[in-house]
Amino acid sequence: MHPWTLQNEVEEETLALANQPERDALILFAGCQKPRYGRPWMEEQFGVLSRLDILNTVRYEFPGTVVEHPRHFTSHLQASRAPSEIRILNSRDHSIPAKHWLPTLANAHFFLCGPGGRQPICHHLTEAMAVGTIPILEYGDRVFPRLTDGVDSIQFSGREGLIRAIQRIHEMDREELDRMREQVSAFYREHLCGKKFLRRLLQDEIQGEELAMPFHEKNLY
Repeated sequence: MHPWTLQNEVEEETLALANQPERDALILFAGCQKPRYGRPWMEEQFGVLSRLDILNTVRYEFPGTVVEHPRHFTSHLQASRAPSEIRILNSRDHSIPAKHWLPTLANAHFFLCGPGGRQPICHHLTEAMAVGTIPILEYGDRVFPRLTDGVDSIQFSGREGLIRAIQRIHEMDREELDRMREQVSAFYREHLCGKKFLRRLLQDEIQGEELAMPFHEKNLY
């Protein structure tokens, strides 16, 4: 997690947020949208879409469900379905205080995990999974162990893959969303929880392949 988020994180509250089934947005992105997040670096070095390419594709392909301001409620499609809203928040216009960040993530069923500015993995992924918010991402193979599409994440490849992924999400019922939320929360507790990782590291239980340095600028695969 980001250090500012960690300073405000309370383990019991995070677990309660992860178990929260009612969420008022289907998909959320909240974060920086400066031009540097749209440079071709991601595709050139890592073969994944840049953050701005992802957001602009969603804006163009799903204009009827995208809103760009916070807490815009929409009606449920059916009692058994989730809300259809895709909420895209630019931190320049809608800054979210660190103490409200995890609760904000927990208000959506999915988080659109665009890459960082110079490398694919971003702290948003860990923070979203901590509160049971299902990640949508193009770099599930860069998590150890790998995330599984349709189980603990929704994964895609390229623009067409992103469009198909969101179409899949719009067809999901509440039972499937609840199942995935539980899987996401379990994955976080088992593999991404900082306290558990540090405990295993100090007890020399961590194998070399489980250590990662995501903040590199070239593909090391």
